[in-house]
Amino acid sequence: MRFAEICLAVLFVVGTLQTVQADEPKADKVQLIAGPQKRLVVYGVGDLVRRLNPARENGDKPNSGPNAVEEFVPLMNFIQTKIAPESWESLGGDGTMAPYLRNRSIVIDQTREVHDQIMLELGNLRKAYRVLDEFEQLSVSPADPAP
Repeated sequence: MRFAEICLAVLFVVGTLQTVQADEPKADKVQLIAGPQKRLVVYGVGDLVRRLNPARENGDKPNSGPNAVEEFVPLMNFIQTKIAPESWESLGGDGTMAPYLRNRSIVIDQTREVHDQIMLELGNLRKAYRVLDEFEQLSVSPADPAP
């Protein structure tokens, strides 16, 4: 949990750290804190966290307290298993991630190459959800009125 505490301290000190949403025009406004090989990036994922938690889709309010972190687990697991699994701390690598509940973001410390893949996959998830939304709208549209 030390990484999460460090991330929170950095976020409070910096104060102006912008969030990134892959596949959104704001992506060029991210501020990076760079190390020799890795970069710390904050990804705004509130929309994806909500989609991956069906109770939230029904309009329920976000969890608060210790259970709020659980809402991020499916997305974090997806990222760690789909994108360079061997590079994450849980499998012996040095990449780390932690949720930042205050602005519904995930803070990730990884290499540029892995961040590029993360941006791509988050964008793909958003596109897939847009397609699902369009399909749902088509399947729920009212039938043609009878003549």
